[in-house]
Amino acid sequence: MQLFQISEGTAVQRRLFFHAVDATDGITPETGLTGTGFVSENGAAVVASSGSLVELNATTMPGRYYIELTAAELSTVGDIEFRFKAAACAEVIARGQVVPWDPYNAVNMGLTALPAADAEAAGGLYTRGTGAGQINQDANGRVDTNVVAMVAGAIASGVISAAELTNIEDEIWDALKSAHIVANSFGDFLDIEVSTRLAPTTAARTLDILATGEVPIDFDTSIGSLAAAQIEAAALNGKGDWNIGKAGYTAAPTAASIVAASFGAGAIDANALNADAVAEIADGVWDEDLSTGHNTADSAARLTRLGGLILNETTLTGTPTTTSFTMNAGSATNNFYNDMEILFITGALAGLSRIVDTYNGTSKIITVDEATPVAPSSTDEIAIRTIHKHTRSQIADAIWEEAQADHIVAGSFGEIAIETADIQTRLPAALVGGAMDSDVSVIQSGVITAAVIAN
Repeated sequence: MQLFQISEGTAVQRRLFFHAVDATDGITPETGLTGTGFVSENGAAVVASSGSLVELNATTMPGRYYIELTAAELSTVGDIEFRFKAAACAEVIARGQVVPWDPYNAVNMGLTALPAADAEAAGGLYTRGTGAGQINQDANGRVDTNVVAMVAGAIASGVISAAELTNIEDEIWDALKSAHIVANSFGDFLDIEVSTRLAPTTAARTLDILATGEVPIDFDTSIGSLAAAQIEAAALNGKGDWNIGKAGYTAAPTAASIVAASFGAGAIDANALNADAVAEIADGVWDEDLSTGHNTADSAARLTRLGGLILNETTLTGTPTTTSFTMNAGSATNNFYNDMEILFITGALAGLSRIVDTYNGTSKIITVDEATPVAPSSTDEIAIRTIHKHTRSQIADAIWEEAQADHIVAGSFGEIAIETADIQTRLPAALVGGAMDSDVSVIQSGVITAAVIAN
């Protein structure tokens, strides 16, 4: 019986082979057969197979065929029955079995719970031996391994025998110092601290005895002179007060620096500062950011900052036009800068100002009431000054919407506007073609001439 893996995905492994013979004698192989076969999965309903019927070779292997089943026809574990019948052919019954493993897998038959016996493969089974990835057993129940890492506490107290501890101690103290002088290692430290110390020039002499070439532990006498570079900087650090200008020093050091937490009163006078130091201090003062960090009452920094009345200072971004600009930073509130003055600090418009007409707190877009001569650049710096100014449209609206009753001074434009309104009330109610349509009650003498009378 032929075995198939359930829902086999490889077409050539879904072929069910059978032999077809003549329906009359039951012996003669039938060739050139075509038609449709029928299948039943594990006793289920019989349906027409969607597989392909293929003849192997009519000459060299007459009567041999196979049906290449579909993966769907192999979706149930159990027996699968195939039936085929052609006009001159005896009925053919072929049987296969669908199994939940892969008959063509030579390693583990496709059983996922059974890893491959490949010691070097990820997830593979370990095998016994001395090859790569194998477990070497020098005796039954024992494993010969190299320990790469151990969990914390794996070697507990008492695991190492007393004799082995003694051997370890002996190895440490008997190790040659020449083999342990790696820079910054413990052996290197001991080599410097112990081996390089001065030894007495006389046997059995201790260091507290003064002798040529030896140094006593306690300095009990005055030192007349020292060789150059005998006192290191660390030896003087924090050891008393040093007066660099003290009498007796004939020359200043070639290179020196002072690290001090504080200076005495008057220690730094006008003569102590070089010209470049004065310039640096001045630059530092003038270039200091006038932020809220310099907000002491009545201080020069606060008065300078408030005198500028600068509410926001930033740069432009995007593609500015002559009437609309996008700021890099600004308030999130709509119309926050309305009626304030925008001053151009850098770029082609440096020194020019305009009045803010509208402001969008989300997009940071400002529109002004009057176009600039040219569009600014996207990197120009601007400042918003907290000076309230009316836009041209606001001024125009205020003029035209002003109450007439408040402007009736003789000879003023307000008086003219009132008189114009009065004249309009006296005009006839109807005007036809731009001329008055009215009844003439009186005509002055000489008004009608020959020229005004139509022929």
